[in-house]
Amino acid sequence: MLRKKWTLFFFSLLFFINSTVFATSAEILHHIISIQALTALPSYHIMINRSVLDTTQLAVAAYRCNGVIMVPLRGTAEQLGYTVTWDPQERMARVDTNTAFMYIYPGSDWYHCIRTVKVSPPDRTYQYGAGPIIRHDRLYVPVQVFEAFFNDVVIHDNDVSVTSKVDSSQ
Repeated sequence: MLRKKWTLFFFSLLFFINSTVFATSAEILHHIISIQALTALPSYHIMINRSVLDTTQLAVAAYRCNGVIMVPLRGTAEQLGYTVTWDPQERMARVDTNTAFMYIYPGSDWYHCIRTVKVSPPDRTYQYGAGPIIRHDRLYVPVQVFEAFFNDVVIHDNDVSVTSKVDSSQ
């Protein structure tokens, strides 16, 4: 009887160790895939309304995540004349323009643009293939987020350009 208990204990311990090693290996594999999905683009230039975005204070100016080019939210939005606020309790950013606003939640690839004036297109939810990511204490978003605020986004070779379609002073 004692031998059966020890055998049962041994196999239970062996099963526990194997499942722990497997879970740890899966977690490591997930992090490796995540790291490989983030490709730094040190030679990219970000142009906002034909002016170069100052990225000298950033560890990374722009990078690719699952094929989507990510740019710093605050620097890009503020150079376009928008206001960005961070809510630490909700862990989300809000971008305000004179015609719309958007809540941005890190990790969520759902971007809901809410119009504050009657314009076309109406309120709409967007997905770009990558959720916002906090990297080096900065929030990065897909550059296409800025198309929701009536901007043209052009990616050509090593240049990312965001240009207002309308005059923001109006």
